[in-house]
Amino acid sequence: MSIDYNALAEQYDLSRSANMDIVNRFAAELALDGKKILDFGCGTGNFAFALGKMTTAAVYGVEPSDGMREKAVAKGVDARKGDHTGIPFADGFFDFVYMTDVIHHVPDVNAMFTEFMRVLKPGGLVCILTESHEQLATRFWTHYFPTTVAVERSRYPDIPEIIHAAEAAGLCVHKTVTTDAQSAAPITEDFVRLVEEKGFSMFRLLAEQDYVAGLAALKADFEKQITLTSTHGETLLWLKKDSGIAYTDRISVEDYNMLHEAVGWGTCKPERIHMALERSDFITVAVAQADGKTVGMARVMHDGLQALVMDVIVQPAFQGQGIGKTMMTKVMAYLHTLSVTGGIKVSLISAKDRVSFYEQFGFIERPTATAGPGMTQWICNTNSISYQSAL
Repeated sequence: MSIDYNALAEQYDLSRSANMDIVNRFAAELALDGKKILDFGCGTGNFAFALGKMTTAAVYGVEPSDGMREKAVAKGVDARKGDHTGIPFADGFFDFVYMTDVIHHVPDVNAMFTEFMRVLKPGGLVCILTESHEQLATRFWTHYFPTTVAVERSRYPDIPEIIHAAEAAGLCVHKTVTTDAQSAAPITEDFVRLVEEKGFSMFRLLAEQDYVAGLAALKADFEKQITLTSTHGETLLWLKKDSGIAYTDRISVEDYNMLHEAVGWGTCKPERIHMALERSDFITVAVAQADGKTVGMARVMHDGLQALVMDVIVQPAFQGQGIGKTMMTKVMAYLHTLSVTGGIKVSLISAKDRVSFYEQFGFIERPTATAGPGMTQWICNTNSISYQSAL
């Protein structure tokens, strides 16, 4: 039995309002402002509309159903016709692609992931909101419609299958999050109406006798105001396109100056840079594998009691690809090796617009209730250094 998605569009919004918990999870994982985002299989555009309202991101939708897409466009969503075989955007266009409760509608996930790889920027993320085969059995309505479990498992790829297809296309697993939680709630009139309208596509795939019997039992319990308990949740599978970046522990004096100049920090005499690098205790350097050019760095100096994180730089053309986050993760891993004998105090000077970036690594902005602001002083010989005014 096939599903007419143009007909389903008439009832779709009964069951597909934007889940703000999921939207907030997207926002917590990456900075969305200014990004180019694709809602693949956007339906009537509820998630894309919500993201467009709460961020400055350019949010686009792709949807094969004319009926669904028309409703998305009516909400102001830039929704375009396309599917798993053809996403109508240029190579490397998107920073982030997501799909919410859609993957079980895709007939060829291998072709879909190939398209995702094409339209994603290096370092771009994908999030697939779906349900594992185990989670499908925990939906509260399976009490009334037990045959939906087999129906859904026949069309939902399980998580290992999705991962296998994604990795075959060149994506790698970033992380997997589940939202399973105990809940208890009465049956609502809205849910009864949704089932009557067959607002979930699975109800259109049930044998008629199973659907009729389940609906009758559901209505009877609704009249009794029965409270149902469930541990149902969903899975967010985060995938990432390789940024094409390798990491090393060496940087030339020339590349050090190049990075500083790229972010407006000026340059310094080679002998002073050489001395600074020689005295550094830890250095991580990001190198683009395509051409071997240095695109980022970070370094640490410490005396056994305190450590200073310095020169956290990513070339502007490569920002937004997670390179800075990867380098800081390496820095923090190194710093934790120093703390095993009793702890170490770590300091850094953040750019004004980067405070939240460092907070995710545990740094605290000063002043606080008990600590004053950090203080610095530059003592410079203007014949040997040119960036004191910028810092």
